[in-house]
Amino acid sequence: MGAPPVAVRHILAVCRTCHRYAPPRPGEPTPGERLADRLETLIAGTGLAERLTLRRVECLSGCRHPCNVSLSAFGKTRLRFNGVGLEQAEPLVLLAHRYLDSTRGEVRGDAGPLGLETRIASAVPPPAATN
Repeated sequence: MGAPPVAVRHILAVCRTCHRYAPPRPGEPTPGERLADRLETLIAGTGLAERLTLRRVECLSGCRHPCNVSLSAFGKTRLRFNGVGLEQAEPLVLLAHRYLDSTRGEVRGDAGPLGLETRIASAVPPPAATN
């Protein structure tokens, strides 16, 4: 008998330092922090909360086009979005549902109806399996 399947943990990473080139006044959160706060609120208490980890990270390498967010999981395409504002928080959560339900993270076409297609900065497929 084999081991039970391991649940894949999905990561929604939000750059907390965005906008690096326009720092807020002392005591004010960055736009990235505000976005992370909004996403955290939208995810809390939903089925996503058990399968999706929100991480506030220092950088997602998209400083020229802040605010940056990525969706990733082992064995799935890693999607990075840039120029994401509070108005994209709800569509991003809807897309996260689709991403979690996808086999390999291929949701690019699904992003279009949500208004996120033009915000996809990169889609990095998982490494090919080797024997």
